[in-house]
Amino acid sequence: MKQSIKMQTSRDEHAMLFQQGLEPFFTVISASRPDNLLCTLSRSLKKAMILLTLKQCNGDHDTVCSLLGITRTQLAADMSQCGLHHHSPDA
Repeated sequence: MKQSIKMQTSRDEHAMLFQQGLEPFFTVISASRPDNLLCTLSRSLKKAMILLTLKQCNGDHDTVCSLLGITRTQLAADMSQCGLHHHSPDA
């Protein structure tokens, strides 16, 4: 019972921290693009996640794909959609 309460508290704390971290981002996005905010927000979060993962993996696309659970084709499509240039290291 105590473990269950601890896990719920931990999830609640993480959710609150995540929400607090997103508030400034949301404010900027909503001020610049009030139309179709969810789509804009989704694309911005996807771009941020791709960039962060690329940095963590030193640009190794195979590792990026593995960590994100996507194929190289999907990575290329997502990068293109987000306005990122896809330079495959083995191409």
